[in-house]
Amino acid sequence: MLYNGDSKQIKIEFKKILLDEGITLTEIAERMQISKNQLNNTFNKVNLSFTDIYKMLDAAGYKMQIEFIKE
Repeated sequence: MLYNGDSKQIKIEFKKILLDEGITLTEIAERMQISKNQLNNTFNKVNLSFTDIYKMLDAAGYKMQIEFIKE
């Protein structure tokens, strides 16, 4: 995925992972040891931090890889 600076794109890709893996947001919240409400608040931020994304991916059993590409 080529990231264009839009958190919406990240959220869509994360939801695809959850669908592919059959994991709910409730399960992710439990694995992160936070409430589902806390996870929803984090997930619905306009700009997600890399730390938030990393924690959610880790709870889903995924890692984040960042690659810089010269234009």
